[in-house]
Amino acid sequence: MMEVNKKAITVTMDMETYDYLQDAVQGRLLLRQMLERANRDGEAIMTDELKDFIEDFYL
Repeated sequence: MMEVNKKAITVTMDMETYDYLQDAVQGRLLLRQMLERANRDGEAIMTDELKDFIEDFYL
């Protein structure tokens, strides 16, 4: 199978799609950082931040 050089490809999209994808990337980064803070020495800790997020998410 031939490998594709993704740096050499130009992609066009509308700004609405671009903004949506940027927001998704930023949201994933923020969630990952929150989960990293809830991992202390390899053990999962229910932080207040994580607890509040879970409660807000399911309300």
